Amino acid sequence: MNKGQLVWRSKRFEAEDLKGSFLVIDATNQPEVNLQVYQAAAQNQLINIADRPDLSNFIVPFSFTRGKLTISVSTSGASSGLLRKIKTELSSEYDEAFKEYVDFLYDCRKKVIKEINDVRIRRQILKKLVHPPFLEMTRLDQLNERDEIFLKLLSEPN
Repeated sequence: MNKGQLVWRSKRFEAEDLKGSFLVIDATNQPEVNLQVYQAAAQNQLINIADRPDLSNFIVPFSFTRGKLTISVSTSGASSGLLRKIKTELSSEYDEAFKEYVDFLYDCRKKVIKEINDVRIRRQILKKLVHPPFLEMTRLDQLNERDEIFLKLLSEPN
C-alpha cells in the first residue's frame, strides 16, 4: 500500500485488511463486523468504532471552522442525536460572520500588543473588543465604523 493514500475495496471484512494500517475507522451498521474489526486490530493501531466508543482508543469529534476559529464537540459516543442538536445550535450561533470577526480580533490583538506597553490597559482594550457591538457591526458589514471605534479605544488615555 502506498503511504498517504486511501484504498477502497468493496468486499467483506477480513482481518488481513488491517495489515499495515496505522489508523482504523470502522463505521459499519453491522455490530458483528465492528467487533471483528476491533478484535483484528493490533495494539499499535489507532482504532475508532463509530458506535462503540468503549472499544475505541480515540474519538473523532464534530468540528467546524470559521476562519481562525475552530469549534469541536463530542458526546464520546453517548448520543449522536444530542451531538447533531449541539452542532446545529453551535453552527447557527457561530455563523459565517465569525470568520471576519476573529480576523478582526487577531489584527487588533497584534496592534494592541505592539502599541500598548501597559498589560492592564492591553487587557482592558482586548476585553472590550469581545463585547457584542463589535460582532454586530461585523454582521452588518459596518467594518469601517468598527475599525474607527477600535482606533479610538487604542488612542484613549486609560
